[in-house]
Amino acid sequence: MIIGIIVALVALAAVYFLFIRTSTGTARVTDTRWQTQVEVLGLVSRRGEAWEDAVPSNGTIQSCSEKVRRKSDSYVSGSEEICGTPYFVDKGNGYSEKAQDCIYHVYDSFCSYTYQDWGVIGVEKQQGSDLNPVMPKTSLQPNQRLGTQTVVYNVALQDSDGKVYQYEPSSLSEYQTFNLNDEYMIEVNTLGAVLKLEKK
Repeated sequence: MIIGIIVALVALAAVYFLFIRTSTGTARVTDTRWQTQVEVLGLVSRRGEAWEDAVPSNGTIQSCSEKVRRKSDSYVSGSEEICGTPYFVDKGNGYSEKAQDCIYHVYDSFCSYTYQDWGVIGVEKQQGSDLNPVMPKTSLQPNQRLGTQTVVYNVALQDSDGKVYQYEPSSLSEYQTFNLNDEYMIEVNTLGAVLKLEKK
């Protein structure tokens, strides 16, 4: 128990040292960067599994096998009867009656199939250092379309000791407020992550 307490205290100290303890200072903007990305989607072959009557209309069945689809307490045509160990039931009149519980396994065809679906077949990227990011140009072929589009912004700030900190604005409007050589008051944790910043 004592060892557990010591380990917990060490863990708390590490969390404080790495994430909670902070320092403040002045830094200036030395670089701005952006990168945009867009996925190109095309029709790709995928595999799926389903009961034969649930295979989608665009699916091509590859193979099927018989599997138990459901169980029934009463007889179903074509089902397999599975019975437990016989046992005796006291009838209350001094006699016992032999009984046995049975269920019925109903089989059906379970199939693997292939089908066409939209998937990522390429990624186009573009980057720059100005304050006006643009999406990469794409030339789509037949049966292609655009997928997810993302933008990442990055600002480098350097303090008086020459240490560089990286900050990622959360929006275009925030990114466009940063200009080279602008000075900021910054708050960073021990790992060097910028937690807060305010323009001087």
